[in-house]
Amino acid sequence: MWKPAESIGVGGIFRAAKRVGQLGQLEREIQELRKQIQTLRDRLATNSHNSSRPPSTGRPETPRPKSQRRKSGRKPGGQVGHPGRTLSFSDSPQHTQVHPLHQCECGEDLSRQPALDFVRRQANPLTAAQQAAKRRKKSKEQNLLDRLEDYEDHMLVFLWAWEVPFSHNEAERVFRMMKVRLKISGCFRTVEGAGRHARNRSYISTLRKHRLPVLEYLRRALDGRPFLPQAAKAT
Repeated sequence: MWKPAESIGVGGIFRAAKRVGQLGQLEREIQELRKQIQTLRDRLATNSHNSSRPPSTGRPETPRPKSQRRKSGRKPGGQVGHPGRTLSFSDSPQHTQVHPLHQCECGEDLSRQPALDFVRRQANPLTAAQQAAKRRKKSKEQNLLDRLEDYEDHMLVFLWAWEVPFSHNEAERVFRMMKVRLKISGCFRTVEGAGRHARNRSYISTLRKHRLPVLEYLRRALDGRPFLPQAAKAT
């Protein structure tokens, strides 16, 4: 039953004020938790396209492959009239084993009953093992080891061809500045501006590959004396 304010008393007023203060504190805590949740969501949504994070820190997002086959309306598996390819029975098996039926599912003894029919099966342990090995999925480590064995001559070519670098980091560095440029500015305004930027980066990369001072040769290029590398003579 509702009572007027005069009949609540001083103690009731203090208790009501305390509850109001507690509600205000809970509201402030809820707002703070909401801000933290939004901050975490924004952090999870960042990637190499909308932030300064390098592409190597991104989560792999491999799209699901889409089948190009159209529906034919047929059921999966072998169709009616398909000859099939199965293991044919051998005329001279190495081992034959008979599995007689001694007992019925209901528990009745069938050991003395004559056989009305039989079912024949043939197994090839070697073929079964080979098929199981083919179906077994290889691990990432095994795939890497197989690639190292198959392309050993390509991966160790730097041991006898001194002009080949140890890694492809140099090729990655050539494109890294282009990626940084796109991250900062988003895109190029014109095709002509993109071509100028590409030519400048190519010229600087050529100077570094020839171990020449970049600033000095940039001044020479502005003065009309660019560096032109000599083509290698054919042997």
